[in-house]
Amino acid sequence: MQDLNDLFYFAKVVEAEAAQEVIDRSRSGPQGLIRLSAPPALVCFELGPMLGRYMAANPLVTVELDSTSRRVDVIGEGIDVAFRVRFPPMEDSDLTLRILGDSAQQIVASPDLINQWPAMVAADAIHAGTFVDLLPNWRPVAGSVQAIFPSRRGLLPSVRSLIDFLVTEYAACDHTQAIRIHTNENK
Repeated sequence: MQDLNDLFYFAKVVEAEAAQEVIDRSRSGPQGLIRLSAPPALVCFELGPMLGRYMAANPLVTVELDSTSRRVDVIGEGIDVAFRVRFPPMEDSDLTLRILGDSAQQIVASPDLINQWPAMVAADAIHAGTFVDLLPNWRPVAGSVQAIFPSRRGLLPSVRSLIDFLVTEYAACDHTQAIRIHTNENK
């Protein structure tokens, strides 16, 4: 009977130590792996540089990024945070959603492209930043850049700190000036 009591006591000590380790880790700074998913365009133009700054500030965090246009199953695929750009009306979901900012839309083209339509030879002018706003008095509804995650409860400190970091980063962005508009007079 003494062996059974010793075994029970040992099991409880192991459980208590494991629980204390979880508590200690949650109180420490961000660390560990964060699994993310985001559309390629969002990664290239906004999220990528922001993630670089976050990782530089949090060297104990490792980011695994799935850059994909497909809709991921956050829970089924074990994704900590999925980033999406959605347009109203927003669909209902059992997942937790945090809006990070807006994704402004604009229709632009190079003057060369307009003059040579349908020939697609204006790539150099487009890449050089020479754009013409085709519809200056019209703007489509901006999309909402969203962080989607399973629950606020039990959120790892690294995931919580990443989301908070991105909220701050997006708040500092001026998305109305994201695309510079140049006319022929500015050349």
